[in-house]
Amino acid sequence: MSSTDFQNALQACLDKAIVNGVTPALQCIVINKEKILHNTISGLASTPSASPPDGKPFTNDSALLLASCNKVVLSIVALSVLDKRQVKTGMGIEHLDDHEKLVEILPEFSPSSGSPLTKILEGFEEGVLDSDGRKVMKLKYAKTKITLRMLLTHTAGMVCDWTHPLMAELYAPTDGSVPHKQPPWQLGRMSDHEVPLIFEPDTTYATSPDWIALFLTRATGKSLRTLYQEHVKEPLGIPKDDFDVFRSPEIERKLADIYVRTPTGDFFKVDLVPYATEDIPPPGYMVYASGAFWGTSTSFALFIQALLREDTRLLSKAVWDIATVDDIGPRGIRVPSPEMPYANPMISATFDNYIDTIPKGELGVNLLQAKVTLSKTVTGRSVGSYGWAGAANTHWVVDPSKEIAIVFVAHFLPFMEPRVIETRNEIEKLIFDHLERLPEIDWFLFTRDLAQSVYVEIKKAQKIVSEEGIYEEKSRASLRL
Repeated sequence: MSSTDFQNALQACLDKAIVNGVTPALQCIVINKEKILHNTISGLASTPSASPPDGKPFTNDSALLLASCNKVVLSIVALSVLDKRQVKTGMGIEHLDDHEKLVEILPEFSPSSGSPLTKILEGFEEGVLDSDGRKVMKLKYAKTKITLRMLLTHTAGMVCDWTHPLMAELYAPTDGSVPHKQPPWQLGRMSDHEVPLIFEPDTTYATSPDWIALFLTRATGKSLRTLYQEHVKEPLGIPKDDFDVFRSPEIERKLADIYVRTPTGDFFKVDLVPYATEDIPPPGYMVYASGAFWGTSTSFALFIQALLREDTRLLSKAVWDIATVDDIGPRGIRVPSPEMPYANPMISATFDNYIDTIPKGELGVNLLQAKVTLSKTVTGRSVGSYGWAGAANTHWVVDPSKEIAIVFVAHFLPFMEPRVIETRNEIEKLIFDHLERLPEIDWFLFTRDLAQSVYVEIKKAQKIVSEEGIYEEKSRASLRL
C-alpha cells in the first residue's frame, strides 16, 4: 500500500463510520517525535438543526470536552511540581510512598481525621435507615495508609460514583431512601468527594475520583490554570485558550456538541459540565478535575507528542524513567478483567478491557494514570505502550517502541461505546499495520479549506430535510439526524 493509498484508506475508514451512523464526527491524529504525521477528519461538530440548518463541520479548531484525558496532564504537573521542589511542605519525588508527607497536604487521608476516606464500605444494614432517612453503612477501617503513589495509580481503594454498585447506592439509592451524597462532578462540594473506600488500599486497580488537583492547589497555593500554564502550556508553546481546566468563553465559542445514540439510532445532543472554577475553588469545594478539561484535539496532540518525546521541559530524565513504566505490577497488582463490570450507562458502557491484549488482561498502570500494555494488543500496540481516554471517547496512546502516538476523537457518549471502540480499533490496526508508510504532513497545512472540502463530500451522503420538513435519504445514508 502506497502512502497515498494509506491516506485514502484512513480517510475511508473514518468516512465509513460516519456514513454508518457510528458518531457524527471523528478525527485521528498520528504523531512522531518531531511532527504530526497525519490528521484526518470526518463529519460534523453540530448536526443540522434550526441553527445551523446545515450543521457545522468538525475542524481542528473545534473544542472538545477532553474529560479524563486530564488525568495524564494532572500527573505530569504533579510530578513536575515534586521534581522541581515546589511543594510548600518540602515534599519531593522521593516521597511518593510517604503517607505522612501526603497528609501534610491532604489531611483527609489521615486515620486520625475521622474522614470516610479512611474506612471501607462493606455494604448496608438490611432495611435499616438512620434519622435522616439514609441507608446505614457497614464500615471498617482500612489497614493500609494511602500514599500519593496510590492516588496516581488508582490503587487507593476508591471508586467513582458511577463505576461500582455500592458507591452508586450512596448517591442514588435503589430503594428510594435519602442519598448520602450528591454526584461530586455536579456541585464540587468536598463533602460529596469524601466517601468511604471500596477496596483495601494497594490491593487492586479501580477507576477512581481525582484528589490530585486538590493536592496541587494546596501544595503550591496556585490555581490549576496557573499551574498548567507554567508547567505545560508555556514550555510546549500550547495556545492559552486551547487547553483549559475551565470552560472559558473562548472554549464555549468553538465547543463541538456531544452526542448519544437513541434506541432508534438517531443522534441526541447532550452536555456535561463538570464543576470547575477560574481560580482556586472557595473553601469546602474542589475542582472535579477528572472531568473538567477542555481543548482542541491538535493542542492535546502536541502534549501527547511531548510524552512520546519524554520532553525534559516537562520532567527530568530521571522522573521520566519512572513515570511511563508499569508501576502496579511490582506491587503484585494488575488491572482486573472485567475492568468495568458495572457502570452508569449514561456515562460509560461496561467493558472487559480498555484495550484487548494477547493474551487478554495484560494491563498495568503507570504514574501518568495511563494503562500500560504488558503484551502486544490486537491492534498492534507494542509491549510498554501506554494510553487512556476521556468520557466522551477521546482516546490516546503513546508507543515508545514504534516511536508513534495516536489521538482518536469521537466526542460521543457513553465512554467505551462498542461501535466507537470497534472503529477506534480498526483505525489503530490500520495505522500500526502500515506504520512505515505514514506520510509526513504538517498539520498546519490541514486548513479550514480542506476541512470544508471534506465536509462538502460528507454532506453528499447525509440525510436532507425535504420541503415538507420530513427527513429523506439522498445518495447514501450518513448521519441519523
